[in-house]
Order: sequence, then structure tokens, then C-alpha cells
Amino acid sequence: MRRLLMASAALRFVVSQRVFFLTLLVLLTACASSRMSSAPKDLGTGNIALDIKKPVRWVLSNGLVVLYRHDDEVPIMAGQLYLRGGSLFDPPDLTGLSAFVGSQMREGSTTGVSPEALDQRLDSLGAKIESSYGSENGKASFSCLVEDFPEIFRLFSHVVREPSFDSKRLALAKKLAMEGVQRRKDNPETMA
Repeated sequence: MRRLLMASAALRFVVSQRVFFLTLLVLLTACASSRMSSAPKDLGTGNIALDIKKPVRWVLSNGLVVLYRHDDEVPIMAGQLYLRGGSLFDPPDLTGLSAFVGSQMREGSTTGVSPEALDQRLDSLGAKIESSYGSENGKASFSCLVEDFPEIFRLFSHVVREPSFDSKRLALAKKLAMEGVQRRKDNPETMA
């Protein structure tokens, strides 16, 4: 009985290998016989018409430059605010300061609104407010439906102008950063 089971398994294996190779052969033959060009320039793309509208530019009384572009096709309002600063400008004894400021500006919420309440409100509206700092500048952004713009822009303004830097979220960010530093020791590429 055992030999019969082993023979049956071996036969199924051989048959499955033959089916696999036969399928592979058919696919390779089909690909080789297709009239696909070997040079990308011969593929042809046809004419592509792009209608990119130029933004309207104006300067506010406080010097803030606004670039505005209207799009009727999507009912979304989105904006980005670029901020001076970044890791290149961090004091030598406070490396990483701008990265923490950038992440915690949004995560820490704003005065008078708990981080959890801000998270819940943004989630319920399907909106987002984000902030970060890179090496040469910072960025805060928002995105929401047109009908929610007044509320989201008010929250966005408060987050940027009056961040609260919640102590619990700041402690969590510090802990995660320390764990990231510890994990670097596990990666030989970062140890030089």
C-alpha cells in the first residue's frame, strides 16, 4: 500500500511538471511571436493633450505669497505652507530638533484642542493636516472636501500658529526615535 501511495505521488509530480513546462512553452511561444517592438521609441504614444492651468499669484499684507489654482473636476481643497528652517539649521547640540518640531506641530495638536479630538475630527471629515521638516525647509499641509474648508483651514491655522506640543505624544516620539537609534546597531550598513 505504501509503495502504491509513493508511486501515485511520484506520478502526480511528473504530470504536474509536464503541465508546468508545457504551459511555460506555450507562454514563451506566444510572447516571442507577438509583434511587439523591441525599441520603446517605436511603440508610439499618440498625442497627449495636457491642460495645466497656471496658478493665480498674490501677496498678502504680511508678505505671504499665495499661489491658487482652481480645478472644477475635484471637490477638494488642498494647501501647503512652506516654512523656513530645517535640519541644516539645527544647533549643533540639538540635532534633530526641527524633525521633532515638524512631526509634533501636527501630532501635538493646538491650544484648546486635544490631539485625540483633532484626530477624531479629521477622521470624521476625511480630512488631513500634516507637518514636517526636511533638511532645508518645513511644510505644513491640509486636504479636505470643499464644504469642510472653513473648519479645516481654521484648525490648520491654529496648528501652524499655536501648536501645543502634547507631552504624551512628544514622549512617544522620543521613545520611538531612541528605538530607531538602537535598531541602527542591528543593521551593518549603518555601522561604519
